[in-house]
Amino acid sequence: MDLSKTSAGMDTVVDRLKPGYRAEARRFFRANMGFSEYVDQLDQKYAVATVNKHIAAIKAAAREVFRNPELTDVQKWKLDNELKKVKTRKESAGERAIRKEKILTQEEQESFLTGAPERTRELFRFLSKTGCRVSEALNIKLDHCRETNGKILIRITGKGKKQRTVRLSREFFDELRRTYPEGEHLFTTRNGTRYDIRNVDAEFRRLGIRLIGRPITPHMTRHTFATEMIRRTGKIQAVSEYLGHSTSAITLDMYCHQILEDSDLEA
Repeated sequence: MDLSKTSAGMDTVVDRLKPGYRAEARRFFRANMGFSEYVDQLDQKYAVATVNKHIAAIKAAAREVFRNPELTDVQKWKLDNELKKVKTRKESAGERAIRKEKILTQEEQESFLTGAPERTRELFRFLSKTGCRVSEALNIKLDHCRETNGKILIRITGKGKKQRTVRLSREFFDELRRTYPEGEHLFTTRNGTRYDIRNVDAEFRRLGIRLIGRPITPHMTRHTFATEMIRRTGKIQAVSEYLGHSTSAITLDMYCHQILEDSDLEA
């Protein structure tokens, strides 16, 4: 059964999805083809992680389609069967590995910090110092922060509602409070409202192009933090826990990849 033909109200379905899935779901509906056929085409174009995001978005859209009271039991059964045919793809270690183009050099970081507006600069510094996902940072409320022995401990809620703690110096935390004095969240707009992650992504991309000559994303600060921490300390398990990974194997696969150079192979 063609999922793209089961709902006349495509825009209504898409609007009900969380923002991170809307673009992928809309692309699927406009492709006007069956679920399996569409995902097969994605396999030929994209990395596993990107394909899996599309699959998750389409399944989320399917759940919204199921709510349509005009859908018959037979249609629902056919739709359910087609969705079950496609499983989430599994990534190999090599596919998960973060390549150097996703890492910010020291020079790039300094250029970004020098040219970015104050609020963006301070958010960039926070992400770079903690390795937090931008979604985690934007969800921090002031009552998630407490001082212990001169350090600010911040409770972070990550993927799967898994909680961990990151640490800041009192000095840097006070800088953040002077920059963002409004609202109940640590990072807010001048009106005291929480930042929209899409606006933050767009700002980082725009400033990256202008200041360092290539678009960047907030998540690149996390990759940079992890790579540098492992290089400096060698404490893979500790870095994994600090990042909020479910297992240290994920950290190993993503950040501990190496290749043999020609010089290594010379006798």
